[in-house]
Formats: sequence, structure tokens, C-alpha cells
Amino acid sequence: MPSPPRRLSQTVGRLIQELEQQAYNKNRRRFKILEPLFLALGLANNVVLIFIFLIRKNHFALLQRIGWVYFLLAIPAIYAILIAQQEHKVPQYTVFLGIFLAFLAIEALYDWILKIPFREKMDWKQLVPYVALYLSMNYGFVVMVWKYYSLIGGIILLGLFVIQIIANIVSHPRRAIGKSNLGMRSAVRHNMKGQTHINPWWAALTVWGIVNAVNVLQAAGFLSRVYTGSRVINHIFGYAIIALAIPSVVALVAFTRARTGWRQWIGLAAFLVFVVFMVIVEYIWRVEFRSPIRYDILVPYLVLFFGSIMLMGLPMFRINRRLWLVTVVTTVLLLGSMGFAMYMGVG
Repeated sequence: MPSPPRRLSQTVGRLIQELEQQAYNKNRRRFKILEPLFLALGLANNVVLIFIFLIRKNHFALLQRIGWVYFLLAIPAIYAILIAQQEHKVPQYTVFLGIFLAFLAIEALYDWILKIPFREKMDWKQLVPYVALYLSMNYGFVVMVWKYYSLIGGIILLGLFVIQIIANIVSHPRRAIGKSNLGMRSAVRHNMKGQTHINPWWAALTVWGIVNAVNVLQAAGFLSRVYTGSRVINHIFGYAIIALAIPSVVALVAFTRARTGWRQWIGLAAFLVFVVFMVIVEYIWRVEFRSPIRYDILVPYLVLFFGSIMLMGLPMFRINRRLWLVTVVTTVLLLGSMGFAMYMGVG
């Protein structure tokens, strides 16, 4: 028969084991929180932004009173970052949550602290970082849920993102046009259509064609990976994207000779840098940087790719909203096919 000290030691040992098991089970339950929390955060972000876009045109006073509620989403975002670190999840969760917090910060800075009318002024120095964070944030919610948690959830978030864009376009504040500015804008439109040296219309259409061609070709490339299980067809489409460098150079020369603003040609310049980078890493060097991930290559690759798409697509917003909407559709197609390929393990 065990002595009293030994029985006490065994009792304490069992108690410690039970406490450790309870703590382990508690942690396991908590460790399953991140994926549904990330999905819920994406849903909340979309719903709130759609609501904001729908009321800002006719109920701006109401938006000023309740708009601050959107920033409360920073609380679950910070909590999700802590959970991601505890669960040792893939670093993309932390990256995209950080981008979401950065978007909330720039939104608060522009709209609530400095109160800059950057949407009406269309100041690109202020607009580009805002739009880049906005697109990256929504891309992260769609792709991460699509790949790591739920295909249906990713599709729902993609659909909400499309609704969000439409609501944004419909309610987007227009620039105030006085009588003097009205005549100037009419002259600019006439010059655009007349292919003057101020802003050659054919060059702007060329840029529009290039960005949509890139979106469609790369979307087809992602889908080909799913149905063939290889990158052979995607590699062939890559040559077509490289060939688009030729009209890009022509349009860039036209904009340069016409001395147009940097907003017109910066996207072409970024795209040409991307093409050179792609040729080096995928066709000359032939290095595998997607799986396993090499961040020193993948990060600049994605920044140049999506940055060039954004910079080439945005100028058409001020020129022709219908043509710009086509670019939005092809971009959503690109993101959807990319998310699908990642979900199938061939992204």
C-alpha cells in the first residue's frame, strides 16, 4: 500500500495532468478560431463598406455620425493577428490583416483627421496608396478564405466585393464643375477624341487594351493550371504577355512625345519593368519561387504585376467610366481564377 506522501504525490501529479489537458483542449478550441474569424471580418468589412457607399451620396450627414463604427473592425483584426501568431499560421494571414489595419489607418487619416477631399480632387499622390491598400485588403479576404477555409465563403466574399465596387462607382462623388471648368473639360474631351498631342486617345485605348488583355490571359493561365495540372499552357500565355510589351513601348513613346502627365505613362513603365523581371526569373533564370515560397522574388513580382494593373487601369476611370468598368470585371475574373487555382493547390 502506497505511503501517504506517495499517494499525495500521485494525486498532485494527476491534478497537474488534468489541468494541462484542460489547458490543451482550451487552446485547441481557440486555435480553431482564426479561419472563421477571418471570414467574419471579411464579411463585416464588405457589408459595412457597401452600406457606407450606398448612404454617402444622399445621407452624408448620417454617414458623418455613424461612419466611425467602421474603425471598430480594427479590434477583431488585431485579435486575429495575435491568434495567427499563436497558431503558427501561414504568414499571409498576418500580412493581409496588417494591410487591413493600414487601410483603416489611411481611411481615418484622410477622411476623419485631415479631412482631405481626395476623391473629388483625384489627387494621385493621395489616391494611389489608398486604392492600393483597398484592393490588396479585399484581395486578401477573398483569397485567404478561398484557399485555407471555405470555397463557398471565398465566392461569397468575391460576390460582395463586386457589389462593393458597383456601389462605389454609383455613389462616387463627382468633381465640382464650374462654368469655366465646364468649357475646359469639354475641350479636353474634344482633344482626347481628336487625338491631339495633349493626350492621344489611341494611346489611352492601347493602355486599356493591354491591361484587359493581361487580366484575361493570366486568368486563363490560372484556369489552365487547374484543368491540366501543369504550367505548360500558362507558360505559353506568358509569351503573349511579353509580346504586349511592344504596344506598351509604342504607347509610352506617344505619351512621352505628347508630354502628358505621369499618370498616363507610369502604369506602362511599371508593366515594362514587370515584363523584364518576369523574363529574367521565369524564362532565363528559371527559378521556382512560388513553391517553396521565395519572398525575395515573389513580393517584388506580385507588387510589379498588380501595381502595373492598377496604374494602367486607373486613368480610364476619369476618361470613360464604362471602359473602366470592363477593366474592373476582368480584374475580378483574374482574382477569382487566381483564388480558384490556389484553392486547388496549383496557384
